[in-house]
Amino acid sequence: MKAIGKIEITDELTLLDPTLEIIRVNYNWDKDSVDIECLFSEGVYKHSRTFTFSTDGSGELTTKDILSFIINHEILYNFT
Repeated sequence: MKAIGKIEITDELTLLDPTLEIIRVNYNWDKDSVDIECLFSEGVYKHSRTFTFSTDGSGELTTKDILSFIINHEILYNFT
């Protein structure tokens, strides 16, 4: 997935025209949450960040569910 322009990923990470690749998804049964590890690339530079989302507690997530978290995130929506 690619974003256009200057994107502030976190307070300490701002990238120009970055790409995003989802590299890991971990479901936490105790907290009913999912951690999505994203790899951001800007040219040859790569940066990994993990974002945590609350789930409904069903214990089942599909690719569509994961992409929904990305699409509805205040920053990550730039990559859709």
